[in-house]
Amino acid sequence: MNVIYQPKGRAREYAPLACNLYMGCTHGCKYCYAPACMHKKPEEWHQAARARGENVLALFERDCVRLAKERAHEMGIYTRVSMEPVIIPDEALEVIRLAHSYVDFWKVGKLNHNKEVERSIDWPKFRDNATALLDSFGSRYYIKEDLRKAM
Repeated sequence: MNVIYQPKGRAREYAPLACNLYMGCTHGCKYCYAPACMHKKPEEWHQAARARGENVLALFERDCVRLAKERAHEMGIYTRVSMEPVIIPDEALEVIRLAHSYVDFWKVGKLNHNKEVERSIDWPKFRDNATALLDSFGSRYYIKEDLRKAM
């Protein structure tokens, strides 16, 4: 279910996009046209206002991200994230979890030039976890050579 949508017909003259988080309304205005649009009796429509679903705010957020990404792409704007140097692998994986929905392309590398810290990290495990996570989101990515060859 899309919470944000493009209105059809005459409703389109008011705005290119619309959002309905709730069904119903308790105001009971005599001139209200919503019950007729929703094929409900006015007394049924006006008895309560309720969220369109338990996860309506999550759906609203998803639609906002989707629309922002679509608009950016229409303007030729694409997002790329270069994650290097990775110093704390768990934090890098969390960035992927949080940002995957609006990043178009990822480049993932590893920490270099700090042998002490490099030796303390299981780079093959990080590489495998990162690629599995990116694959699970259907993300496009490139693993830099230093991380690909890490033993």
